[in-house]
Amino acid sequence: MSPILNLNDEYARIDAPDFRPGEYLYLGQVRTDDDETAVVAVAYKPDYAIKKLKENLAILQPAAAIRECYLRKIRVGETDDCGKIPLDGIL
Repeated sequence: MSPILNLNDEYARIDAPDFRPGEYLYLGQVRTDDDETAVVAVAYKPDYAIKKLKENLAILQPAAAIRECYLRKIRVGETDDCGKIPLDGIL
């Protein structure tokens, strides 16, 4: 199970002087009522991943019963994620 990360901590990290774009990727993902998962956004920063997730969610929602939205933080070059960031207020 992936650890739950705090979105505000991620914002603080990207505002830090030692932030290096490209070290991590943020995957905007959705889970449907049928338990299917889809990646609908990818970005180097969580705020941009959320923006693109919202844009793509507007297209998907009429056709899919989406029950959960979240970001997954992935270190570039690795296959395991660093954690999951719930996005409770998007739906």
